[in-house]
Amino acid sequence: MAIAFVLAFGYFAGIRPVILFTEFKCPSGYVQRPVGLIGGVYACQQPGPIPADEVGVNPTIGGTTQRELGLFLANLHVRLFDFNFEQDNYLWFAVGVP
Repeated sequence: MAIAFVLAFGYFAGIRPVILFTEFKCPSGYVQRPVGLIGGVYACQQPGPIPADEVGVNPTIGGTTQRELGLFLANLHVRLFDFNFEQDNYLWFAVGVP
């Protein structure tokens, strides 16, 4: 009986699990280099030191690595938890989450 109640509540509350595990890969001949201080954001560049005239130039190939688990009640706008392992961001219960 309790399991049926939990399942029914989850259905009407709009339970939404979030499971994101993606890996960013560079094409052959390029290496990943972190971009700034943000964890999990990379740019593909040729191996070796970066020439002084190219420092700060936006690369054409870039992407992110994501490792995230979360559980939301979408109809009630509630977050039960949201863990972003790549950026060490661990969020717990909150109300009013879009």
